[in-house]
Parts: sequence; C-alpha cells; structure tokens
Amino acid sequence: MKKLRILTLALLAAAGCTVEGGGSVDVDVFDPIGGDVSVDALWTINGQPASAATCAEIGASTVVLEVWDSSRGNFYTEAAWEVACASGGFVTGPVLFPDTYDLRFVAYDAAGVEVLATDYARVTALAGDIIEVTGNFVGTVAPTEATLSGSWEIDGVTADAASCAAAGIDEVVLSIANDAAGTDIYVEYVFDCAQGSFDARSDSPEVTIPIGPMYFSQWYAEAADDSVLAESDWLELQVVSPTTHANLAVPNFPGGTTLIVNLFWETGLGTGIYGTCADAAVDTMGYELYLGDTAIVSDFGGACANQLIFDDPAADIYELDVSGDATDGTKWGITCTGLSVSSGMVTYDCDVDVQP
Repeated sequence: MKKLRILTLALLAAAGCTVEGGGSVDVDVFDPIGGDVSVDALWTINGQPASAATCAEIGASTVVLEVWDSSRGNFYTEAAWEVACASGGFVTGPVLFPDTYDLRFVAYDAAGVEVLATDYARVTALAGDIIEVTGNFVGTVAPTEATLSGSWEIDGVTADAASCAAAGIDEVVLSIANDAAGTDIYVEYVFDCAQGSFDARSDSPEVTIPIGPMYFSQWYAEAADDSVLAESDWLELQVVSPTTHANLAVPNFPGGTTLIVNLFWETGLGTGIYGTCADAAVDTMGYELYLGDTAIVSDFGGACANQLIFDDPAADIYELDVSGDATDGTKWGITCTGLSVSSGMVTYDCDVDVQP
C-alpha cells in the first residue's frame, strides 16, 4: 500500500484546528492503485446471467466494484468500475498492487440508490495476476403493480360467442376510476365479449393497477356501434401489499333482447319542457305496446313511471301508446313509433305531451 504524504495545514485549519509551525504528517490512506494486478469482475442475478430482465428483477441499473480495506473500515473504487448491470462484468486491466483483498459488487438503481450488495470475496494476488472475482446478487424488487383477473356473464352463464351474439354485445369494457362516481377515469381495458374472461398473470395485454391506492371499477357492455347496452355499479377496488393479485366482481349482463323506453313528461300544456313524473305532477299512467295492430303488453292505472322495460321482445318494430292522468284532471298522451328491436338491449326516449 502507498502512504500518501498529505499537506495538512490547510485541511486542519478548515476543520478549526491549527498545527504550530505548519508542517506535514503522514496519513495512511487506502490506495491500492499502481500495480500490475488485473481484476476480471463477473456477477450474476439470483444465479442467472445478468441481463436487462434479470437486473430489472432486483431494480438494478448499474454495478460498482469495491475493494474493501478492513483495517481502515473503508473501500476503494473508481468511476470506470461502475458499469451497466446488464453487462454482467468487466476487466480492469493492470491496476492493483499485489496483496490480499476483499472485493464485492454493489448494485444501484437509476436514481443512484443502493439496492443490493454481494458478499465479499477474499483473494490474494501476486504480481502480474489476473484475479477473477464473481458475485451473485440475491433478491427481488417488491412489485408496485397488482395483476387483475375477471370474467363476465350473460344471463348467469360465462359469456361465449353465441350468448354475446344473442345479446348484441360486441365488446366488454373494464373501467377503473379514481373516484366513486367514475368521473375521473384512471384506465380502461376493452375485451371481445366472446372471450368471456381474462387473467393478467397469463394473458396479454397485462391488466394491472398500482398497489396501495383506492380505485373504483365498473363493467359495461357495448354494441358494435359503441352504444352502451348495460353497465354494472361502481365498486371499490384496492390491492394492498403484500397481495399482488385481485379477482374482480363478476358482472351479469342481460341476454336475449330488451327494449327500454325512457319517458319524459311535459310539465305544462304547450311548454315544450319535459321532466320526470314528479316534475310534471303526473299521478297515474297507462301504456300499450303494439306490434302491428296487436297490443302485446298492456297496463293501465299504475303509478306514473319514468322508464318502461320490455324483456325479450321478438326482433321487429314496435309502437308504444302512453297516457297519464293527474288529480287535477290534466291528461297526457303520445304514441311513440319506430321502436326497432333487433338484438341485445335498445333504448329510446319518448316525450309525452299534455293533452288540450
């Protein structure tokens, strides 16, 4: 080892100390550089060759070779001894004095933070030797993303090509939001309805969410024209470490055909303003659903409704007669035409006018 002669007057003064008469002292500094011993440095990751993939397992970006001096409790390294983790090794060339050394590798992430270190390897080098030093990093990085899996049903049975076609569902969308109302969408994943299910642990693309934060999830079914046929409620979705996977609640979409008619009631004669039963003060109502000249569904005298749902009507074009009454004698009526049903769920809006 070299003993470096360091002029200490300025150093000690900077530390608030003085040396009478100036002068210098001998300081024994660990400096193994200047000899003809080379180091062939090699490392592995969890027993596997270093690569972009294996380095990512431990979160390592670079690896540094350190020469440890136990007597001084310090180590020596050089800028040239820090290389990309995925390189798996390097050769220093003639650099060290002949001696006995403890060497190790230290892995750092992209931010320069130490993530792992290998055990020390003790080697004795003679003049002109090329010493081979190997180290194995053992560990993993705690995952920050959780995988998801899910499936969807039509009439209580896992969806397939036939049931999707019968229900008129082309795609199923998984929507993940930052808020319970679903106004701040974090991400959406789209699936072919006939797929029926997915598991991000094996399927592609990988469906994940960050571990820790609270999210909210909703499923909805779309027709080929991107219209929404049915949707689930928003549900809480959170994965907390050490859990790394979550199974989503299963939505059940209606199969066959469904005709939905939203009713908007005029709030006063000739106002052209339409609202709910309560807005217009409608008390009772009646309706008949016609196919041609035949009334296939009839209901009179029931409480006013803002929506009518007809399950499994045959594919055809329908008309709907709607009437309403209030206790003050006001009456409403309209015939909603062109209610075409082919497959899946279809929705129409119908304005019901006050009658003179």
